[in-house]
Amino acid sequence: MTTADASRSPAGTESAWAYTHVPHRIKGDAGDDSLTGAWDKGEQEAMADRVEAQVERYAPGFRSRIRSRRILAPPTLESMNANLHGGAINGGTTAMHQQLIFRPLPGTGRPETPVKGLYLASAGAHPGGGVHGAPGANAAQARSTAAPWGARSAVRSAL
Repeated sequence: MTTADASRSPAGTESAWAYTHVPHRIKGDAGDDSLTGAWDKGEQEAMADRVEAQVERYAPGFRSRIRSRRILAPPTLESMNANLHGGAINGGTTAMHQQLIFRPLPGTGRPETPVKGLYLASAGAHPGGGVHGAPGANAAQARSTAAPWGARSAVRSAL
């Protein structure tokens, strides 16, 4: 991220962004932390430690280079944006009917809506939130090739 925006971190450093998907309801935890899904400060730190440990496993020395971290747990994400219900960055579900071959095929999952000049550009639009930026790119492409509608035309990020 710093390569594209130098304000993201101090000169000579790089910022990194990582996320993981967790179940909405935790029935048990195979880790030593006994996570319950309460997502209090302790559970947030424990989960972030697990993510860092996995990166460290494949990139030795990673953890010693971390200067700070910001944790956005599921309830934090939802409090920042109601579209992220339960912290789900994919528009609320990662259920089977929203995955791979079950999603609309390219060309069938269009961003256009019945409202003239309104396009969907969110995680709830094809190809979904796991393909960062693609829903917005699809909406922008559809709008750029559409007939002009002046001030009534807009690309909206909505579910």
